[in-house]
Amino acid sequence: MSVSFSRSGGAFVITSSTQGIVYSGDAPINFKNTNGRIDILAGGLGGSGNPAFIGGYLLEDITTIGGDAVGSTIDEAIGQLNGLLTDTFTLPAGSATSALQPTPYALSENTPMSANGLISREYPFVQLVAEGKINNHSWVIKSGRNIDVDTASVPEDLWNLGGTYAGFPTSGSEILQVSSSSASDTGVATALILTSDTATSYTTTSVTLQGTTWVDFPASCYRMHSAFYNTGTATTFNVGELTFRWKVTTSVIFSKMPVGTSQTYACVYTDPFGSKGYLYNCFCGIQGSASSSIDAALWIRLNGSSPRLRRNFTVSFGGTWEENLEGRLVLPALSDITIRIISASANNLVVIGGFSILVTGA
Repeated sequence: MSVSFSRSGGAFVITSSTQGIVYSGDAPINFKNTNGRIDILAGGLGGSGNPAFIGGYLLEDITTIGGDAVGSTIDEAIGQLNGLLTDTFTLPAGSATSALQPTPYALSENTPMSANGLISREYPFVQLVAEGKINNHSWVIKSGRNIDVDTASVPEDLWNLGGTYAGFPTSGSEILQVSSSSASDTGVATALILTSDTATSYTTTSVTLQGTTWVDFPASCYRMHSAFYNTGTATTFNVGELTFRWKVTTSVIFSKMPVGTSQTYACVYTDPFGSKGYLYNCFCGIQGSASSSIDAALWIRLNGSSPRLRRNFTVSFGGTWEENLEGRLVLPALSDITIRIISASANNLVVIGGFSILVTGA
């Protein structure tokens, strides 16, 4: 086996004669001399960034580094690798830590140092994902609001229409359409959708509203993540309430956009095909009667299965329920999730809540 290292744009690329491209990414990279072998890790520096092991290579297996011949020692090769990652400066041979960071920063008493005295910088995993520096990882953060929950109206979910969520059809897809309750809304509505149950990512689609007339989006829709509205000015919001639904099966309503928000608020999500979600944290709170409370749970339906109520909880007025799962609840591809209110002790309650999900593979 032979292996070469190169840089393509901002990405560090490892190519093997037997596997093709082994790794391509722009996460922070860490090189270590481990008993005469170069170990390569990505995604963390300084020992607390939880780096992921990419591979270990013997010096004799490496053919080129950045198109150049390889040095005669492990330390020289590591120095070449560090130089490959930096645009504005070259680290000396023998270095054991590097950051994929083209701009060096000034030394200070708080500047972290690696074990061999070189500058290093630690990047939190959450930040790396948010910046798109870890391949095939992304954050989904959803929140919802139900403005009128009564003792006799439950179960209800966290979305603006009230009642249980009507945007989780069990099969098929149809053309998405939108209209407003006001003839004054003639701006552009943009929706983030899954076009089918085999779509591997959400895509955007847009239409120009025609007031109260239903307007078709140029795409079929299986699930809708969210939507926003652009009035065309820098100071105004939607005048009427916007409704997003299927064109033929009109009972499938994905979201209602409240007046004066220009943004949907539905605490719902479906993992795209080929992906997996890891629930990190969730929260819920209520407003209304001072002595009120609700019982609620995570409503989760795996693809092809019946729904389940998981992580049951109670929220009382003046308090907030929050749980940090840190990815320990796994949502396979095409899983549907929302927060469901099971019972309420009073009428006219306003319930808010949300969750964050780490999505991989999409």
